[in-house]
Amino acid sequence: MSVRTLHENSRCFVCGGCDGDYHWIKLVLYFFADKFLLLHFICLVARSKFKYEYANYYTRYADQALQIYRVSSAAIIDKNRMKEAEMEVARLKAIQPQLESQYGISFSPIFALRKHIHQNAEVGFQEFQTKAAILAYLSQSCHVPAPSVRELLSTGFIVDISGLAPAQGKAQTLALRSELDALAMKELSTFPHASRASAAHMCGHDGHMATLVATAEVLMKCRASLPGNKTVRFVFQPSEEVGNGGEQMVGAGALLGVDEIYALHNGAHKFGQVAVKKEGAMSAGYLQFSISLAEKQDPTMISPKGVRATNAITMIQTSLYPAINAKVGRKEFVVCTVGELRAENGEGKMSGTIRFDRGEVMETTKAAMGELVRNAAATFGCESAVEFSDLSMPVINAFPQGEYLLGAATKVVGKGLILNQGMSASEDFSFMTQHVPGAMMLVGATFPGEKEKMLHNPHFDYNEEIIPLSVAIWLRLIEARFGCSLAAAA
Repeated sequence: MSVRTLHENSRCFVCGGCDGDYHWIKLVLYFFADKFLLLHFICLVARSKFKYEYANYYTRYADQALQIYRVSSAAIIDKNRMKEAEMEVARLKAIQPQLESQYGISFSPIFALRKHIHQNAEVGFQEFQTKAAILAYLSQSCHVPAPSVRELLSTGFIVDISGLAPAQGKAQTLALRSELDALAMKELSTFPHASRASAAHMCGHDGHMATLVATAEVLMKCRASLPGNKTVRFVFQPSEEVGNGGEQMVGAGALLGVDEIYALHNGAHKFGQVAVKKEGAMSAGYLQFSISLAEKQDPTMISPKGVRATNAITMIQTSLYPAINAKVGRKEFVVCTVGELRAENGEGKMSGTIRFDRGEVMETTKAAMGELVRNAAATFGCESAVEFSDLSMPVINAFPQGEYLLGAATKVVGKGLILNQGMSASEDFSFMTQHVPGAMMLVGATFPGEKEKMLHNPHFDYNEEIIPLSVAIWLRLIEARFGCSLAAAA
């Protein structure tokens, strides 16, 4: 390549936009790697002042210098981003002392309660120690009167806190919900409050409980500023993990008289980010399916026993997604996961789960699956059956409840930390939102530079730093919905 051709094909290595004639100018990067404007200026000067023959001589330095520039620039950007993230975390952490000063509370006992619950984890409908610990704290530390507590089912309970100020507007009851149960799994962490039982709080329910208890403590101190015809109901629900506690709590009357209900869940996203939708699905629905095939007794069939069932179950497995997509549409959210697939002794078996975000999608998926199974069974001379069970509908943020929750979260964490998204896991809070309009949010717990805190793993522990900011969101929501300003009594 001639010097002239090199010149004509070259571009500015800094901005890529101007005709930078002299590649040797990259040498300056050794000394001014982070001075973007200075380098750009030198490129422009070099274009008119120097001769082409210098270009070839210094071309061999170009790639090295450019790499230095890129690496140093990336390091500067990363450093600035980390600094901004740390400042953001510091701002959010400052919420805790602000709440403690404003309402005369301390989060230290709340954190201790959370650790106690974590250490003594219990599975669904066995949360007796958990229930006792919470009720003791509400009575002794929060001074909640006994008539305000109503026990439901074996381990569930609700707590009503009403105001003492003059009535204002119409009577309202707003509910906040938390789960009580842990997962039936062994914890592998070694910190002092690690679970000593055969159950473990690997989903963060211990933190959700602590958040509600702290919110109740603040409300008890602010009853004088809460209108007398306004009530906040704290719903402590057993057995969420197996997906039936919410439905049973509704059946037991937990939501009688409730106008709207809200819930939170911790998430693996960035600390302080709040995922919440004005309207729409915040979690996936969940449904189990089971497909059974059995070869018909037909003397005209010449294939060996088991071949027809194997062919039929294989056809179903390979055609499952195309058949569903053809009926549902590719833009809809539906995920089918096959957990069991076998064929033996003239029988076929396939089972798994379906996740979806709308009831209409679920019904269409069920119909498409049923049609596919019937066609495969008829093709290969089999009898078939399809069963569905353990239905859990998606949590749907209702409007305007979703908008209320979005407004409260934005007021606490700022618009830049709001995410318009949900989660692909299922949540039996959906049983409650089917009866009372409500909304749910996901509060991020992962600090900058940390590995994401994934749920349902044996090393998970709740990030207590998100408890104060979650409490702040609940308090702002209550103020907005009741048209009052919460202030601790002197």
